[in-house]
Amino acid sequence: RFRYDDLTDQNSIYDRLEAAPSDGDLKIMWILLGVVNVVVSLATGTVIVAIAIHKMVRQKPFNLYLAGLLFPDFLFSFCCLFTCFLSVARGHYASEEMCQFQAVYLLFGFTANAWLNAAVAWEVYTLLRSSNIRKRYQPPKKRKVFLTIFLVYFWSSFIATLTFYVSHLKVGTYFGVFCFASSSDLEGDLFFWLFGATLALIVPYIVVFWIFLDTVFLRKTLPPRGKR
Repeated sequence: RFRYDDLTDQNSIYDRLEAAPSDGDLKIMWILLGVVNVVVSLATGTVIVAIAIHKMVRQKPFNLYLAGLLFPDFLFSFCCLFTCFLSVARGHYASEEMCQFQAVYLLFGFTANAWLNAAVAWEVYTLLRSSNIRKRYQPPKKRKVFLTIFLVYFWSSFIATLTFYVSHLKVGTYFGVFCFASSSDLEGDLFFWLFGATLALIVPYIVVFWIFLDTVFLRKTLPPRGKR
């Protein structure tokens, strides 16, 4: 919609966020992002497959959590590499639908990653607290792990589709490079940061940060050095 060179003092902050560089610079950015995402998708996909095909490995709940944690990253990078290279081939986004699709999988990936990190951190926190009070730790059963992963994915899907049913949110380009949820007014900004971003990212990372503080500085449940 806007180019850097076309911006004036009359343009709003929303216009500046959407403003894109030259076509040549955009292609370079998309190529670099595509290459990075090829590497990430291969790495995450390899680990997921390795866990899935080895019976002994997938019997351990934390390995299942790892696979669940890596899947959003794999989906994110796999879809992104196609989006990037398709944009390079065409010189622009293929369609508005493709832009909407990218916003959905980006939101899903960010949200699922944050909440699954919080879930895994809580399990490790429970393990350390049990060890600290000399209580036998019971690893989560596979059913609980799968239920946790399913609920996180369900919640992430809800957050990822907010732009479909919230009038204050829309899908827009950022710096001409990628599509994401955006707004064009103060009400949309407030909704995004007070509801969307808070429930997608801020709350789970507050949980992780609190676990870190409690583990390292308050209860100090980490084993002594040399016994870890």
